[in-house]
Amino acid sequence: MGQCYANAIRSEKGIKIEKVIGRKIKKLEAFAKTNFIKHYQTNFLNLNKIDAFIIAVSEEQFIKVITKLRILNKPFLCEKPVGINFKQSLLINSLIRKNSKFFVALNRRFFNSVITLKEMIKKNKKPIKIIVNDQQDLLHAKKIKKKQIVINNYMYANSIHLIDLARYLINSTSNDFKIFNIKKKKNFIKSKIIFSNKDQIDYNCKWNVPGRWSIKLNLPNRKFLLKPIEDLLIKKKLKYCKYSKLIDNDDFNFKPGIKKIINSFKLILKSKKPKYNLITMDDYLKSVFLVKCIYEKKN
Repeated sequence: MGQCYANAIRSEKGIKIEKVIGRKIKKLEAFAKTNFIKHYQTNFLNLNKIDAFIIAVSEEQFIKVITKLRILNKPFLCEKPVGINFKQSLLINSLIRKNSKFFVALNRRFFNSVITLKEMIKKNKKPIKIIVNDQQDLLHAKKIKKKQIVINNYMYANSIHLIDLARYLINSTSNDFKIFNIKKKKNFIKSKIIFSNKDQIDYNCKWNVPGRWSIKLNLPNRKFLLKPIEDLLIKKKLKYCKYSKLIDNDDFNFKPGIKKIINSFKLILKSKKPKYNLITMDDYLKSVFLVKCIYEKKN
């Protein structure tokens, strides 16, 4: 992910990467050379003059990094997951709770497809029903040598994307909900979440089975589909048709969502209001809590 952020930063005027920190010197040298970065190091020394930090490290390394950097009390943009599970996310929150510029980069919220859909439904006041089809592959996680503690909590690393997106698209802004696990097996989970305003999320996830992520959003008079999440489809008569009016080409030129995240972070650093709001830790914790409820609730 580091390279994805570097590409977006290099496209923005008024900001640059001053230093890069990592554990392996050869990888650091290659990354610095590719991105025209003069300074790189394997320690956390001499960082007081840095204006802000982007943290994009492995799941189990995040808490170690933020523990060292938090004392600088600078703005942070952090790649998810912020904590390998709900308990660790709460611990991290206790470490940074006085920092008002700590943000989590859940890039799906910033896809052109999602921004367009959010705009289309913003005037709707009636209950929204969302159907989430999720898929997690622990076999692939093992293949790419994820740590076992990460694999055991993989829903916080990956399912967080779709669960956060569903929560973002409904009208309810509170965490006042009831959850029903309709089916819960080793390789499949089906849950229904009903919010106090009658918004509803039907969540389905297959484990170690091929499948494509999707979100279906139903209003009384319109139906939408994100499949893949990068594409917005609208149901017309009996079939879904792709919505082709694009906001811009950001999702083609950069990893989807990242360009807008970096632009928003830059504007915040310059004390300007961004067009797209970044995700605060409080907001992120609501999604993490929903993940916890879905996966840790007993039938």
